[in-house]
Order: sequence, then C-alpha cells, then structure tokens
Amino acid sequence: MTRWFALLLCLAVIAGACSDDSSTTDPPAPTTVATTAAPSTGAPPTTASPPPTTGVQPTTAPDPTVATTTTVVTTTTAAPTTTVPPTTLPSGAASATCVTGWFTPTPGTALRTFPLDMIRAYLGLSAGDLFVVNEMRYFDGPEDVELIAPRRNVERWYVDAYQQNDSTITGRWIVRRIDIGEGVAYEAPAGTTGFATGTWWSQDAGGFDPFTPACTIDNGPYCTCDWGVDGCRCDDTSKPACTGPPPEVMGCLAGL
Repeated sequence: MTRWFALLLCLAVIAGACSDDSSTTDPPAPTTVATTAAPSTGAPPTTASPPPTTGVQPTTAPDPTVATTTTVVTTTTAAPTTTVPPTTLPSGAASATCVTGWFTPTPGTALRTFPLDMIRAYLGLSAGDLFVVNEMRYFDGPEDVELIAPRRNVERWYVDAYQQNDSTITGRWIVRRIDIGEGVAYEAPAGTTGFATGTWWSQDAGGFDPFTPACTIDNGPYCTCDWGVDGCRCDDTSKPACTGPPPEVMGCLAGL
C-alpha cells in the first residue's frame, strides 16, 4: 500500500514539470515594431562632405551674377613743343644805288599778287593761271632817266617766274606803278642774267632796249646832256648816256 502511494506521488510530480497549468498553449507570435517616417520639412537631404583634397586647388571661375567694375585710367602725354623759326625772306639794305632798300614781298599780300596780276594781264592769262616765283624784289625810287618831267617816284618789282601748269610760259619782268599808270615795263627771256644791252626790251611803242647801257655808276652820266636832270653833268659828252631805271635804284637789281 505504501509502495502504491509512493508511485502515484512520483507521477504527479512528473506531470507538473511538463506544463504550467495542465493545458496546451500556442507559442507567442513574434512582436512587430512599427516604424513611423519623420515628417518632411522641405530641407534638402544632408550630403556628406567628401574628404579634403590635398594639392593645388583649381581656380574658381568668377560668378557671372556678380557685377565687375573696371576703372580705366587715361594718361595724357603732352605733345612736344616745336619752335619753328620765322621764315626770313630775302631783302637788301638801303644804299646810294638802292635808296630805299629792297625786300621780297610776303606771299598772299597785295605787294606779292599785284605784279603777278600785271604779268597775267600782259600775257593774256586768266586769274587762275598761277605762277611759281623763282625771285621777286620790290623797291621804289626816282623815275627812269629818259623821262624829263614830271619826275615822279616809281614803285618797281623784279619778277622771275613761270606758269605752274605750263613751264614754257616763263620769263623775267620788271613791273612798275605810278599814280597815272601801272603794268609790265620791261621783259627778258628766262635763263638770262644781268642787264646787258640786248637782253631786255621795253613794252612801249617800238620795243626799244631799256638798258643802252644800264644806268650803273660806271656808265654815267645818267641822262643825255640836253636834259640836265638827275644831276647829270651835261658838259661831259665823253661818256655814253644810259637809259632805264636811274642809278639810285639799279643797285636793287644787283646779282640778278
């Protein structure tokens, strides 16, 4: 009896070790944890910065949206000052044979254009027929020796020139002006020099030679003996008479 009771007690202990409450219970389901997404804020996702690069960094191009102001500095260099010496036209001092001296008229002045106008009129040229002047002298003094009276003061021009569009129109001229008339008085061919007899001719009737001989100091007396003008020694008939401009102005033509 005692052995039977012990056997029953042993079986009860074994049954309690196999279950918590003597019923069958299914194993618990695995627990699922729900993940809730964070609300969107509109900010761009954060990108991890790359590790720094060792070496020369590339040049960053200028931002085209940034205005660039350029300042231009202008340097003005003063032009060098050039002093042009005044042009001195030829002239001659007064003397016993050139009583008022002579000078070359300045281009563009009335004293320059007047004799050229007289030469154009004499040659039948128009005002547009311009001359190239090789030599011009202006002087004044007593009347030509063969003119007895009245003894006026005469303006004279010596001109050596040629027409710029036709070099065959050329020559040497003496132009004169007094209160009663003006124009070409004497003419000589281009290329001649001096005032020797046979070189020049007058524009008066007959076209006589105005220098027969020229009235230089060596050719006095300076008028015919019966005129008695310009200080001539009328009792001196051993020296030839001269014609043309008197010795008081012939020195103005020296060297021509």
